[in-house]
Amino acid sequence: DFAAYRYPYGDYDETDNSELLFQLPSIDPRRPPKERVLGIPTRSTSGGGGIAFPFGELNALGSVGAAHETVGGRPVVVFWDGLRQGAMAFYPNAESQGLSFETSKETIVDLETGSTWTIEGLAVDGPLVGTHLEPVAEAYVAFWFAWAAFHATTQLWEAR
Repeated sequence: DFAAYRYPYGDYDETDNSELLFQLPSIDPRRPPKERVLGIPTRSTSGGGGIAFPFGELNALGSVGAAHETVGGRPVVVFWDGLRQGAMAFYPNAESQGLSFETSKETIVDLETGSTWTIEGLAVDGPLVGTHLEPVAEAYVAFWFAWAAFHATTQLWEAR
């Protein structure tokens, strides 16, 4: 019976729930504590830095989106799948060519070749079909409270 396999932690993962399984000195109030973020850390002299892409902000991109940013001096692109609430970060170049992305008819397309891309960074149509973008290996999804605790000087990405 599938009903027997329920989430065992009740409302622990509700976005605004500030209850934690352990104590923190404080919780960064810039985002809801349990909002998920895709974080990309950077090394900084003032402690853990980087940038966090809040899922609430990425939702503004719609069911599919691409967000360009510079992290640690390198351009990155974050692909967003709003239906599955998933995000992945990549370096936006393929075959020695820098790429910029936009969404068109619920798909991610690069402006340079017109190739169509999946959230996994795979070109599935166009001149670059079969090409994979290099993932940003350091990027990971976390609750906002946890990301901010380890990356105190983090920047927050905002939909424009």
